[in-house]
Amino acid sequence: MAKRSFAANAVLAALFYTVACLSSSYYRLLSFLPDFPVFRGICAAGDFLNRYAPPYLSFLNGYVFFFLGRIFARKEYVLFRKIRIVLLVLCFLCAYAELFCTTYFALNVATDCYFMLVPLAAVVFLSIKSMNLKPRAVYLRLRRWSAFLYLYHFVFLHVFYRLVYAFGWSFFIANPFATVLVYAVIVFSAEIACRALVLLSAKKGLAFLKYCI
Repeated sequence: MAKRSFAANAVLAALFYTVACLSSSYYRLLSFLPDFPVFRGICAAGDFLNRYAPPYLSFLNGYVFFFLGRIFARKEYVLFRKIRIVLLVLCFLCAYAELFCTTYFALNVATDCYFMLVPLAAVVFLSIKSMNLKPRAVYLRLRRWSAFLYLYHFVFLHVFYRLVYAFGWSFFIANPFATVLVYAVIVFSAEIACRALVLLSAKKGLAFLKYCI
């Protein structure tokens, strides 16, 4: 039963993430499908989902990463330092090449899901597990701060693009390769906000702010 459960979860994870990638970074590949009723139905379904419930913003996106976490949590895997470095560099370069190609050929309608993110995440997971880290209190804080960034980054993204359109910063609108810079701004802004909340929550009468992080 365990093998069947593993196989079923592996198939679901692959299927869900493929749907998430096809609705995001490879969405315009659907336009190359033959003009048959079944394919027209697929395109119509894709248009409907992307408008009202984008798969790349749903649990479909995260299922494969939960699955990877489950695998690595149940069995011990060790990567030697040199192997970790080589794999990290290779996966990062391949992920960037995928981003470049999908953007260059205008295949994407969003930049949320890429196939190379899965092996890259797997190598990052294994690299962290292979490190001999001493227990420190800061790790708990980092866990809370990363959750804050994950949960609130959409707020910062929304505010940032409001400013972009309000002030007419065309570089961020017309240049598809500005995405990396946008992400850097979002992460930096969220980090400042998180630090501010930590400092304020230590003040008298503002302890309730700790529940935001």
